[in-house]
Amino acid sequence: MALIARDIIAGYGQVRVLNKVSLEVRPGTIHCVFGPNGSGKSTLLKVCAGILRPWSGSLELDSQNLLALEGHQFIRSGIVTVPQSGGVFPELSVAENLAAGGLALKDRTALRESLEAMYARFPILAEKRGVRGGSLSGGQRMLLAFARALVSRPRVLLLDEPSAGLAPLVVKEVFGLVKDLRAQGPAILLIEQAVRDALPLADQVTVLAQGEVQFQGAAEGLSEAKLAEAYLGVKL
Repeated sequence: MALIARDIIAGYGQVRVLNKVSLEVRPGTIHCVFGPNGSGKSTLLKVCAGILRPWSGSLELDSQNLLALEGHQFIRSGIVTVPQSGGVFPELSVAENLAAGGLALKDRTALRESLEAMYARFPILAEKRGVRGGSLSGGQRMLLAFARALVSRPRVLLLDEPSAGLAPLVVKEVFGLVKDLRAQGPAILLIEQAVRDALPLADQVTVLAQGEVQFQGAAEGLSEAKLAEAYLGVKL
């Protein structure tokens, strides 16, 4: 049930952002995508989430052609995104945010069980289930975003810089959660700027620069020199 992108070319208007980018995200693994600002990381995530249609290339999940689907159908295929800064609905309560995450579940019993599992897993959300999402702290909003994504029992989890704007202690908590999620089996694509925090979690790594792959392989194969070359354009 791997998510496989092949030779993705994508951009906005007449501006090409990604140039033949390929990657594979397997179940039970974390594939991290690093790169400087403007390298195409978020554009790649948008393609994988069905938000942006690529100009060319292919995108498959378990041999299913995802590019034949409408964007909203990606969720029903099992692909769920946790956007940067969580993206919770600020005017909705914690309970309403979580229920919104389960709209793709047709089985009401499965939804109820999934919601109960999230409250058990995140006690702080159970305590604040009647509180508006916008009233939560940054760390609590991120936990709510993760819980909302997990309600639908995703096969693929797309994480867009989950550490952005969070305090160091909260970042540690969030990455601990990501590590725990890997053991539960979904394929995880993690877009991050905090390389030193995210790299220890990674099984596979892709480094982008100017929309092209500069490095791809096992995390242990990514050296400081290769990172510097990708980010700074210089060889050490």
